[in-house]
Amino acid sequence: SVLLNKTRDSRRIASLEADMQRIRVAERNFNEDIAAFNGELSWFHSCPSFRKAQEHVAEHWVSLGSGEHGLYVPRSEIEEDEAATFESMLAEMKLDGFDSPAAFH
Repeated sequence: SVLLNKTRDSRRIASLEADMQRIRVAERNFNEDIAAFNGELSWFHSCPSFRKAQEHVAEHWVSLGSGEHGLYVPRSEIEEDEAATFESMLAEMKLDGFDSPAAFH
């Protein structure tokens, strides 16, 4: 019985060591992939075409969110909204049937 337990333990240890080796290989491969990806990303960000695309976005779009993944809206829509006056909005509301403040309740 003691010999059987030692055999099971040695098999278990060998199995765990093999698992650990597979994990180390996977870790090394993952780290190599990430290093390659970061190199390609750095190259991409340094390309003139990427900088030109950033300039185009900055010129024609406005970020309404925070960070680099915010909501972007075309500048033309913002300019149209800013051009609307209170009087034009009031006239539009009257056309839609909102004649008085009581219509909102």
